[in-house]
Amino acid sequence: MRPKKIDWQSPAVVNLLKNDSIPLKQKAEQLGVSYYYVVRKRRALGLPLFCYGGYGHKSTNQERKARYNAKIKNNKYKPLSL
Repeated sequence: MRPKKIDWQSPAVVNLLKNDSIPLKQKAEQLGVSYYYVVRKRRALGLPLFCYGGYGHKSTNQERKARYNAKIKNNKYKPLSL
């Protein structure tokens, strides 16, 4: 998808990029650009990355490990013993 000519400094676009209640994919559809282009423009404005996992901040290794172990437990996965 080729980026359209968008005025990235216009107040409407900046407010859309700053709004964290709208998912990135929906923002990309509204602007008519790719998901990755929206991420790059957010970073260029100095905005933080989106927080995943529902922690309100970037996940720590301990939180990632807990999520991983919970998925294994829920799926009844047992690793192979060597």
